[in-house]
Amino acid sequence: MSNECEVKNNQYLDCCLYFTSNTMSRLINKMTEDAFMQTGLAPSYAFLMMVVIEKKSIGIGQLANTLNLAPSTVTRFVDKLISKNLIQREQSGRNMTIIATSEGKALLPHIKDSWQRLFDRYCEVLGKEFAVELTSNMAKANKLLEK
Repeated sequence: MSNECEVKNNQYLDCCLYFTSNTMSRLINKMTEDAFMQTGLAPSYAFLMMVVIEKKSIGIGQLANTLNLAPSTVTRFVDKLISKNLIQREQSGRNMTIIATSEGKALLPHIKDSWQRLFDRYCEVLGKEFAVELTSNMAKANKLLEK
């Protein structure tokens, strides 16, 4: 192996960003699903709702960029949330935008509470300073890898 990670007890996978990031993703996903259960929404849908509510009106392309998802994925999410009467499409000239319904806006306190519960939970496990630093470093790494 050509990387600089010291392999001990055949734990070579611990030296691979791919495997360690996927493991972390699975672990944090379970924690996130538990934290967001009270909203009745999967975490991805809840984060989409937060963005739509915050922006007040947003196009699919901008929403996809904000969430770092494919527009087709965001369209599927939007269709599902429309069927739940949490958001609606609105024609604005030639552009189609997404806005939250009053029912969708009413979920915001529950979504924010879930997000806080998630933060508190992983800070409890990792320690707040390390959790904040790790999140910041992962965000920086994501930006570098996107280039």
